[in-house]
Amino acid sequence: LGIWVAIIAAALLGSSTALWFVPAAVASHFFLGLWLTVEHSGLPVEGNILALTRTTQSNAFVRFWTWNANYHAEHHAWPGIPWHQLPRAHELIKEHLEHHVTGYLAVHANVLKNRNRPTCDAQVEARLEPR
Repeated sequence: LGIWVAIIAAALLGSSTALWFVPAAVASHFFLGLWLTVEHSGLPVEGNILALTRTTQSNAFVRFWTWNANYHAEHHAWPGIPWHQLPRAHELIKEHLEHHVTGYLAVHANVLKNRNRPTCDAQVEARLEPR
């Protein structure tokens, strides 16, 4: 709280750095919220780690900028795996994933359309049939 008070005070007193920091922090927090919502929302709070987190298919740009964090179930199940090995880990365990979705936007679209409750998972093409 003290750091935020200092930044806001600096912004109000005319520090050009602080003037840029506050809107950048607000904007980045908004986008971080959209990203983190997909990884955990609507999922169980107990049980197997592969059921508690969601792996999301994504494009190369997102995979690069998030250090392959879209392989979120793999990351939580084996946190010691280096970020650049998460795609390989995904290939080894993808048949065991409880929640594997087609993209960040697909999950948000399902939330807005109130589909697939409670998980809001947008099914991956290969997983359309129930187990």
